[in-house]
Amino acid sequence: MFIVGNSGHAYYSKFNKDKTKFAEFEIQISGFISALLMFSKEVIGKVPGSKLKEIDFGNRLFYINSYEGVIFAYFIEEQEKNFVIKRYMPLIAEEFLNKFKSHLDDFDGNVSRFRSFEEIVNHYLLI
Repeated sequence: MFIVGNSGHAYYSKFNKDKTKFAEFEIQISGFISALLMFSKEVIGKVPGSKLKEIDFGNRLFYINSYEGVIFAYFIEEQEKNFVIKRYMPLIAEEFLNKFKSHLDDFDGNVSRFRSFEEIVNHYLLI
């Protein structure tokens, strides 16, 4: 799971313990997610209502949603868990924005304040 600013700043991320390699490349992945969403807006965003929502990797899905300038991205391995993610994606985004909106408006680069979001993520998801 990644929560990223449109500028590519990684606000929060959480990885399955088996995917520690992702943590090593968190900054690059966050930049990639932001660039991918911006690119998709150029390619498919010309049609009202179209936006990139997911990328299918066969046995894995990458869900992307953007709310109020913040990108929420989930890399899901098990197909049966997809409904859980789709159900909780808007709730997680809403909680993040409610809790941290004031810090996002004038983001100073300090991501340590977002660590407290771990409790909320754990409430909704098993990662």
